[in-house]
Formats: sequence, structure tokens, C-alpha cells
Amino acid sequence: MEHDIQLPVENEMSALAHTANGFDLPMLRIEHRENGEHRLYIDHGESYLPQAETSEDVPGNMLTGIVFAVESIRALWMHGDTTPLCSALENKPTVDEPLSDSCHSCKEGVIGGRCKPKMRLWMLVLVEGEWRPIVFNLSPTSLKHWNGHIQRLSRSRLPLVAVRTVVSLQDVKKNNYRWAEAIFSMDGLADALELKKAKAALDEFNEFRQVISGRDFVEPGDKLD
Repeated sequence: MEHDIQLPVENEMSALAHTANGFDLPMLRIEHRENGEHRLYIDHGESYLPQAETSEDVPGNMLTGIVFAVESIRALWMHGDTTPLCSALENKPTVDEPLSDSCHSCKEGVIGGRCKPKMRLWMLVLVEGEWRPIVFNLSPTSLKHWNGHIQRLSRSRLPLVAVRTVVSLQDVKKNNYRWAEAIFSMDGLADALELKKAKAALDEFNEFRQVISGRDFVEPGDKLD
């Protein structure tokens, strides 16, 4: 019985890897609008096919998924550069000539510094009845909501991968600015098949989780002029 479940999952993730390797994976993004009608959508990236959909709306601005990996990423991008001046994964530099040996001791990594911190979530999301792997980069304004989600799970003694996490949007207005923040809740526990899919995804995309891409930093303010 075990093999009857596991083999289709492995085959499915293998097929996904062939069609979307590394940072060709779709990315969950937020479009901030001044009228408060913010948009949560899936960015599929550019294509040479004119009929190809480059993005798709998330119905109701609410998406359910299983987070199978989480990483803190940082990068200092100069406008127009194709590679970051400095970058780090889990506060450890990933470039040959970092500005500092550690983000904790870097003047650009402190509050107010030019280095942009984000949290990168690797998720399996349920779209039109199918589980798909995507990447979601949380900007600094949404990190407090993510940390609150993790704290609630910890107090409930629930591992992150064991629950269906719900991503939705919260409208924020301050000092004549208006933007959306990602907020999180849970929609029950993942079942056995979903957990196997998450484990297969973690193994399949492990090598790509070591790379910081320009696609991670495309929001306003991510790159310096």
C-alpha cells in the first residue's frame, strides 16, 4: 500500500522538476494598488509564446498551501546590475567578496541599512484542484505576520509542514501610503498524501534553494538607484 501512494508522488514531482527547474518556478506576488484593491497573483515569468499566460489571479486573494521549506535571504542590489553586490542565505554570505563575514556585523544589514531582508517560502499550493510548487518572497512589512503564524503553530505544537497554511492580504494605510501585507492562518492539517508530496518537493528542489535570484528582488525599493 505504501508504494501505491509514494510512486505517483515521486513521478509527479519529477515531472514538475523537468518543466520548472530552479527559479523557473512560478512565484506568488502582491500587486499593491493605491485604491486598496490589491492583487495576489501567481507570476509564471516571461514567455516567447504570445498565447501563454504570464500571470494568473488568485481567486479572492486567498491561497492555501503547504510550506515545505523556509529561508531568510538578503541582498544588496544596485539598479541595473544583473548580480547583487552582496547577498546572504540564513545570514551567511553567498558571494565571493562579501561586505562582511556575517550579516550580523555588516553595517548594511542593520535596521536602516541598504541590504534588503526577505523571507522565502517554498510552498505546494492548491490551484484548480492540483498541487503546484511555487516560491513566495515575504517583504519586511509582512514578516511580523509570518512570525505570528509560526508562534501560534509552536504554541499549538504543530510543525509548519503539517498544516495547510492560508495566505491572504491585509490593506494598510499610513502617512499617505497604501499597501498590502501578507497575513497567514491555517485551514486544518495536511493529510498523509499531502505530507508525502511536501517531502518529495523538499528533496526535489533542495539544490535550487541555495540560490538567490534576481526574481527574488523585483519589488519597488528592492534595488538601489
